[in-house]
Amino acid sequence: MTEANPYGSPVLVEEGVWAGWSTWGYGADPYETMTGPYYLQKHEDAWRCGVMAERKHCNASGALHGGFLMTFADFALFAFALDHL
Repeated sequence: MTEANPYGSPVLVEEGVWAGWSTWGYGADPYETMTGPYYLQKHEDAWRCGVMAERKHCNASGALHGGFLMTFADFALFAFALDHL
């Protein structure tokens, strides 16, 4: 973490499905570690965000849990605002 950016910096993923994307890495945010991982990628002058939905993200009926979707939305909003923090 730096004084200019107290949130740290994303770490580039170098292999696997998410190669070329970045993430804050395991343990950077305990809640995101538990529910993620979440990924982001700078594309021109906008951020793209992604996550691979898994069984742990589903509710009892097998659909994605609303809380998971809101957590992902929270991550995406942070990514979009990161350049302005």
